[in-house]
Amino acid sequence: PNEFGLRAATLMGTYGVLLFALHFVEIFVFAAFFRTVGAMHSMEEALYYSASCYATLGAAAESFAEEWRLVGALEALIGFVLIGWSTAFMVRTLRKIID
Repeated sequence: PNEFGLRAATLMGTYGVLLFALHFVEIFVFAAFFRTVGAMHSMEEALYYSASCYATLGAAAESFAEEWRLVGALEALIGFVLIGWSTAFMVRTLRKIID
């Protein structure tokens, strides 16, 4: 591969890993919130529910407290927007590299 292609792949890979890490931090913050307010019994359960909401999968958690369900919906909206933003950022970066 030429030097340009290698640099582009390295840059895109680095951005991809960084964006993935930022999304995980967001998921972890919501999970910590759910656990702190007592909406979930364990951190593992909170992480699973948070990741599910963030990715807009919406997996139901039987043990989830009713008064906090709206926060799960808000997390889904935030996740949808941030994943879309990340996709746009990656496409824009790739276009700048190509142009």
